[in-house]
Amino acid sequence: MREAVDRRLRIGEYVLETRLPYLGAMLGIPLDASQIDAPLTAEQLAAARPSPFDPRSQHALEVARQGWTIREVLAHGVIDYHPTTVGPASVTADHMQE
Repeated sequence: MREAVDRRLRIGEYVLETRLPYLGAMLGIPLDASQIDAPLTAEQLAAARPSPFDPRSQHALEVARQGWTIREVLAHGVIDYHPTTVGPASVTADHMQE
């Protein structure tokens, strides 16, 4: 999984930071660019709620709760409009079967 996230970070290094406000809106919490390379704080996780208007927000919150940095959460493709899987081929195969 780490290798796949690192690959996505290299590919999207110039784009991920611009997506920070959207992720904050999905989770219902303000996010600051200064913390993009840190995980959400315990207080932010406690306050975060998936948006009822965006079906992707529940997955975004699940990934954030795993302890990834905000940049890494974005690298998981949580706000991509088309489904994005991150991980070995088996993850993609499982996603396609679902």
